[in-house]
Amino acid sequence: MISRRNFVVICMMMVVILFMFQFSQIIKENGNEYGTNEYWNKYLDSGKIAFRGLRENDPRAFRGAEYVMFWGDTNTKLMEVVDQWCVYTKRNLLTCDASVSIPTDKRYQPSILLIDSETRDVFSHVKEIEKLTKNGVTVVFCNLPPYSELQRSAELKDILGISTFRMETTTIEGIRLFEGFLVGGGAVYKAETEKEEKLQDFELTIPWYITGKGTKSYMVGLKDDKLIDREKFPRLIWRNTHNNAMVFAVNGDFMSSLTGLGLLDAFVYESSDYYLYPVVNGQSVSVVDYPSLSNENSDVMEEVYSRNTSSFLRDIVWPNLLAGTLRNELKLTCYVSTKYDYHENSGADVELLTFYLQQMKEVGAEAGRSLRYDGAITLADKAKADRIFFDHANCGYRFAAYYVDSLSDEFLELANSADGMDEMRTVSCRDRGRRPLLSFYTDYTTVLGVTHDAGEYSYRKDLELRGINTALAYSNMMMDMHHVLWPEEERHQWQFFYEDVSSNIASYYSGFHVFEQTTMSESDARVRAMLNTNYSVEREGDTLKMSIMQTTEGGWFLLRTHGEQIKEIENGEYKRVEQDVFLIHTLDSKVRIELEKAEEVFLYEGPIQFPWDK
Repeated sequence: MISRRNFVVICMMMVVILFMFQFSQIIKENGNEYGTNEYWNKYLDSGKIAFRGLRENDPRAFRGAEYVMFWGDTNTKLMEVVDQWCVYTKRNLLTCDASVSIPTDKRYQPSILLIDSETRDVFSHVKEIEKLTKNGVTVVFCNLPPYSELQRSAELKDILGISTFRMETTTIEGIRLFEGFLVGGGAVYKAETEKEEKLQDFELTIPWYITGKGTKSYMVGLKDDKLIDREKFPRLIWRNTHNNAMVFAVNGDFMSSLTGLGLLDAFVYESSDYYLYPVVNGQSVSVVDYPSLSNENSDVMEEVYSRNTSSFLRDIVWPNLLAGTLRNELKLTCYVSTKYDYHENSGADVELLTFYLQQMKEVGAEAGRSLRYDGAITLADKAKADRIFFDHANCGYRFAAYYVDSLSDEFLELANSADGMDEMRTVSCRDRGRRPLLSFYTDYTTVLGVTHDAGEYSYRKDLELRGINTALAYSNMMMDMHHVLWPEEERHQWQFFYEDVSSNIASYYSGFHVFEQTTMSESDARVRAMLNTNYSVEREGDTLKMSIMQTTEGGWFLLRTHGEQIKEIENGEYKRVEQDVFLIHTLDSKVRIELEKAEEVFLYEGPIQFPWDK
């Protein structure tokens, strides 16, 4: 038996412990300023000073300034990629119709010539291309002419560095990307199992070219090396040194997607002794339609999850999201859905909003607003209904980030109104139409496009993300919760969806851990700075001198070298991303970077050959 004295002591201890836990929880809740968006920034750069560069159709209009010439049809996906790249890297662009010829006069010639062989007759202009290479102009064949026609042109064959035309079409087993070309390392995209077959979405039927001496291969098609010598594998992307210039060739459609942004930067890097260019340095995760504040689709939710919507999202989904966030060191932006199905009578719950704002505050997440709805009402009516709800909630939280599936005319009209959208700073979307991945939507609102879906992974999407990160050090991974809440197939159910997401996150972010995890508002501020930045850089010996204009809080840059590393930096900070790649944060308008030769790597001495290129 327990003595009376021990019983009293035990009771007192239980009371003290209870008090401590309750008191700490009260302190925690009272100290949680959930009604404040810590990422809200009152002072942001506007689009009025964004760098747009010159866009002319006459080379003489540049008056001696450097420019890039795109020789091809201007109404293509390829042109859209080139135009975006010129904006991001602060380049002037010569756009031309079919009547514009390639300028060979040194006074007006471009610094880079980009050729769309699918829409221009390159065979009739070989002499002009040859002359530009003699003048040191970098030439990029963004795609190649038909195999049979190219085979008949000895001059073009020589310019491209093709030694053998092996076969007009061949089927490859996969693709190998060599290390040191795109940021993120090398990769092999070859399906070895039945499960991996579902990931293979590259075009595997290609023309078979073999390149000769003086070339460098960056990406090749894979064949059975027991039957074919590796030095004879089909070339997909390569470089040839011709006359006084470097000529790059792309065998395939890789340039017509956002992969092309990174490929263009990689081409400039490979043709220079160093390359320094502005980036975002922001990796965001957008959880769309989460949390849902209404108990919708209740019959299906009870059948699939044995819970109503609120209980399922609070007790199952949120702990899973939190665990994944901590494990992968992610920063979430959760786009709150007040209501999707306007045929139902269920309404949004203010207490749920408070709960989630408190939870997000504790883990450093940001809350945004989802503008998805079932179409039963207009977008303007949904915005009005949302405004009524948030005014009634009176939580004080300022929602800066919004999600919409597509940038429709209806949304643009709403964005320019003051009806519930006056606090919108950035919009994230899956379908951008013909708008760039990153841009100003209005003078005060930006578009930060979704780069990939966390629930989907494929080899082509992986390469595209490598290209985007090479060009911008940016990603916006979308975790779409709509199918989880409205499951139509078994794979949409949370347990299967979450398993795919967990695996895909690890695959997508491999190689990009140095880039910072950011909420959407943090990415927004950095995108604004990048779009508004104008800069110049000069090299004197081992020293790079940067002059930066039109930035409010410094900017981020990638520096790529050939066998050099940073010895010292003034008015800036840096991190090593990988071999010969450095992430730089500038802290002033004048930055000085001193380089030195890296001890552990080879030195850059012109064209580099892989074993099969010799």
